Amino acid sequence: MAVGEVVVEREQDAWVVTLRGEHDVSTNPSLADALRDAFGRGSKVVVDFSEVEFIDSTVLRALAYGRKEAVEHPEHELVIGRPARAL
Repeated sequence: MAVGEVVVEREQDAWVVTLRGEHDVSTNPSLADALRDAFGRGSKVVVDFSEVEFIDSTVLRALAYGRKEAVEHPEHELVIGRPARAL
């Protein structure tokens, strides 16, 4: 399995966290750090799955953190983009 990439970019009023490739326990720390950093720098975080080839449950755990952050801090917003195809 090829290791995925997590890219964080600022686009207008949001931080966009793009996942590319295959993501599992080996890339989860990168995703969790990216979400934490993005929420720390701005209020809106978009997670883009359009370039994802595979995710496992550890990625879902990181997304659960993002949701919890958005619920606990009303000034934060989490948007999760649909994958381009079924995973």
